[in-house]
Amino acid sequence: MELFNDTELDRLIKSHARSGRLWFNSRRRISSRVLLKICKALPLFCKKLHLVHLAAVLENWLKHNKSLFRNASQKLLIDALRTGYFDCFVDLGAHVGEQTFLAAKYVPVFAFEPDPHAFVKLQSSKDENECKNEVKLFNHAAYDFDGFSHLYFHKRGPENTTSSSLEKKKKNLGKENIVVETVDIGKFLKLLNYESILLKCDIEGAEYDVFRSLGRNNVFQDISLILTEFHDPKIPRQWVQSLRLTLFDRYRYGIGRRHLVEWL
Repeated sequence: MELFNDTELDRLIKSHARSGRLWFNSRRRISSRVLLKICKALPLFCKKLHLVHLAAVLENWLKHNKSLFRNASQKLLIDALRTGYFDCFVDLGAHVGEQTFLAAKYVPVFAFEPDPHAFVKLQSSKDENECKNEVKLFNHAAYDFDGFSHLYFHKRGPENTTSSSLEKKKKNLGKENIVVETVDIGKFLKLLNYESILLKCDIEGAEYDVFRSLGRNNVFQDISLILTEFHDPKIPRQWVQSLRLTLFDRYRYGIGRRHLVEWL
């Protein structure tokens, strides 16, 4: 099977790009997050100038568009699953299962979440949801080797589960950490008996490690669409890995520009 050879899927991604739902391609370092950061700063600037009304307008716009960005990501996921092209969903960084159980309505799901606090909520959500398809949960970190690594918590405390990361230098992390089990995700996917995988990757900075694992285990041909969030601005010198993926690895592994999609 050739990588990304389905015309219906390609049309879907192009239509989302034309409508503005995808904003910018994942390999461009300017993204909608830059726009959001600017919009966060503008209300504060207006307040300092005593332009209270304008600040309120900007804050309302930001709140509305945050929702739009999030809903656009969800819509792309749903529309992709509705094509019937995929036979499996792999959720790396499942958190509490927002996408996990949405995808379970269409295909079997394999979800990885290393944060123990988030995993408790993820497991609880599985017990509460009646899943149409099989859902397997793993309290492991998707990475490029089988073993153990340190998972660092947010500087506000481990209860803030949205930013836990294996990347120690990530700017919003504190010193508190635990040891978690890691999985060579490429090796794991190689053992799955599926031909068309939809992969979501939001693992707070370890995305490039996962891509190396996928390439080393030669499983990119089984992945038809990758939805990922990159965290380059939050991790010092990670732009080097981004550059390598842009100029070298993407061509080496045959990753199509429109099929490695950045989402929020």
